[in-house]
Amino acid sequence: MLEANLKALHIAHALMQEGPPIKTRFPQNELDDAQWSMASMIAKTEEAQAKFSSGTSQHTLLRNRLSALKAALASIN
Repeated sequence: MLEANLKALHIAHALMQEGPPIKTRFPQNELDDAQWSMASMIAKTEEAQAKFSSGTSQHTLLRNRLSALKAALASIN
């Protein structure tokens, strides 16, 4: 799972740096796997965030992480 998550983050980073035309560099199955991994990371982060009260540093950290993960997922989509 860690390897899949790292690969998804790498793909998202590459897409965010270079823009949509680079998508041809990644096979569709890798993009599909990256979408699944990102969705999984988002779900786990949302679950963790729910455990902390709003305004705490942990809640804020997870809110910022969610924002970044959602931007990464949007770049893959």
